[in-house]
Amino acid sequence: MSSDKVILEKVEEALKVLEDALSLVINAQENDYSVGKLGRAIGMLREFQSSIYDKNPDLRPSPPWHDMEVPSLTEEQVGIVSNITREELEKIDSELLLLVSDRYQKVAKIVRTYMFKNEDLISEVPDLFYGLRIKQLAEAGKIEFQGNLEFMQYCEVKAIKT
Repeated sequence: MSSDKVILEKVEEALKVLEDALSLVINAQENDYSVGKLGRAIGMLREFQSSIYDKNPDLRPSPPWHDMEVPSLTEEQVGIVSNITREELEKIDSELLLLVSDRYQKVAKIVRTYMFKNEDLISEVPDLFYGLRIKQLAEAGKIEFQGNLEFMQYCEVKAIKT
């Protein structure tokens, strides 16, 4: 077994532990500092992992979403979000953009933070809707992304450097 493959196995193991810890911290609604530190550690390991994949593309696994169905809003959810006005959409987009930092963050984290901060206003609007708003913002070039925009848990976004 090549040394890069051994290193990748250890990186994968460390990433799994960190991602599990991040989920626990997010679910416990810890402060953004704790979440940010864990997220940064995951990002650093991903960068290291990426450099190994660049040298050894044959070691790169298939993306986790390669055989998953793309999530979509149900008819009922489409009915709920169709009542959102243009002004409300602009406000939602502005508030989502405020949550995007200069470091990559999971879209799911941004959506969860937004929903937590606005729980009184949005009880019936599904999280998927906000993920789709972030996707539209990324496709419009307002934020950078890496990963797959179709899946909140497999995509990260950050602010565009100006």
